[in-house]
Amino acid sequence: MRWGVGVLATACLLAGVVTAPAHAARALPADRFTNSVGVNTHVMFHDTPYKDLDATLTALQWLGVRQVRDGVSAPPPPRGTWYRREQHRRFVALSRAGVRLDLIVGGPDQDGDTLDARIGLIRAIPGVRSVEGPNEWDRNGGDGWAATLPDLQRRLDAAIDADPILQVRGVEVVGPSFGTLENAAQVGDLSDAFDLGNLHSYSGGRQPEQAEVQGAQALPDRLKLIRGLNGSRPTVITETGFHNADRSNRMPATPEDVAAVYTLRTVLENARLGVRRTYLYELFDSYSDPIDVNAEAQFGLFDHDRQPKPAAAALRALLRATRDGGASPAGRTLAVKATGAEDLRMLVLAKSRGRFAVVVWRAVPLYDPDLRQDLEVGEQEVTVALGKRFGAVRARRPAELDDPQERWSDTDTVKLGVGGAPVVLELTPGPGGSGLPSAAGKTEIRVKLPFL
Repeated sequence: MRWGVGVLATACLLAGVVTAPAHAARALPADRFTNSVGVNTHVMFHDTPYKDLDATLTALQWLGVRQVRDGVSAPPPPRGTWYRREQHRRFVALSRAGVRLDLIVGGPDQDGDTLDARIGLIRAIPGVRSVEGPNEWDRNGGDGWAATLPDLQRRLDAAIDADPILQVRGVEVVGPSFGTLENAAQVGDLSDAFDLGNLHSYSGGRQPEQAEVQGAQALPDRLKLIRGLNGSRPTVITETGFHNADRSNRMPATPEDVAAVYTLRTVLENARLGVRRTYLYELFDSYSDPIDVNAEAQFGLFDHDRQPKPAAAALRALLRATRDGGASPAGRTLAVKATGAEDLRMLVLAKSRGRFAVVVWRAVPLYDPDLRQDLEVGEQEVTVALGKRFGAVRARRPAELDDPQERWSDTDTVKLGVGGAPVVLELTPGPGGSGLPSAAGKTEIRVKLPFL
């Protein structure tokens, strides 16, 4: 983007979920899911809405997003001296506000902008969580990109390994990204030079869970393809999203209401498949685009005037519904059986004090980007057997502005209408605790998950 962007059954099992109607899962800790959601920013783009740092912080806090991806390159002196000081000021302000940063650091040495200078800046920013190799070097690195990329990545990895301060902080190294995923095969296995693999994954305006047209790749296929570069390293998706420039002839546009649903399903599906973190592209619309022709200008969760689009409101509601007020437990299991639709997806999240959040949605397209037409998707009645009795169950619908809430009490089974938008079931144990296992829960097979 503007920085220069196992088989299915195995992947689903690794997420603790299968695509058949019966589900049994070791629940993902809820705070691990909410911390997996990040967003791209460009805080040094002073001709964009990011110029106002206070507004950027306000937007992040309103969303409830704590993870940000940005970059640290600088122009030559004398402007570079001021630029680096301003970078430091802005990233430190984000750090002090509780934001954790993934910063693109890899790249060639240039006049006044060397790897040593960038590492020095990283060392002075307390909120840096990870540093990233070259961004889409297959597009930005010239004809010899494949020959230069391994050395750039290994130099970055060695610099982090050699820095005792960054080692104590646990700063991780993220691998390089590719503008065209198939180009990763020209580099080969680089997993010795990073801790986390990197993937840019745009669905081209289509639903995030699976390919809808011949030649398009579903996310499990992309994860499998990048394995040749990443080896067995965990993966972060550092760019993904949807733009709203309806007259653009670049990537197909997605209407704002559909983008809201697809954005939620993107972060949920990625977490379901074991992706460590997902950075949505991007926080603000970068530029004013009144005639809707510039795709690059309209990827924001907020518009150019910093007002939230439906995707921002929906993401905020999802994070509020899934966030845990305590320390989310690891290793908890909840047997769940869902019936009523073959295209169901589910993510089970464990919260403190015996609570769970079960997110259910259907992997169905809501929009045809070729015909530029909405697709009618009705709700299907889904029965969710919870595996044990809960004192209170509440259904939240974060993609709907009025968020209608359905409630049940003292139950182990709920019936609800599910369409293409996610529904969050908030499960709270009764006064006596989590209750006895129900008959439905006794027959479920539990799936052992790796530590994510």
